[in-house]
Amino acid sequence: MPVKQNELLSEDGEVLYYWDVTEKGIHFEFESSGVPGSAFSMDMEVQFVMPESEYPTMKAMFGIEADVDIEDALNEISGTEFAEEFCDALNSTIKVVDKFVWMN
Repeated sequence: MPVKQNELLSEDGEVLYYWDVTEKGIHFEFESSGVPGSAFSMDMEVQFVMPESEYPTMKAMFGIEADVDIEDALNEISGTEFAEEFCDALNSTIKVVDKFVWMN
């Protein structure tokens, strides 16, 4: 049975990341297709994991109670003005592991 990935959406409904819970933490990924003939002509894939040790940091940043399940916490952020702020934090304040970036 295929695993359905969750979506972290921007306030405008754009998919920022696909995510699912793994034994290592929350696995995030994003793929984008390039625009031929432009400066953004490459296809790109980004994957990384936010380890469970970072859940308290993430919840505290967005005023989410510590006992809230991580899936519910991400769903609270998705589709709000905090979603892009969370993405920025994943590139700075919140530690991630197993980062992989592929460009073609």
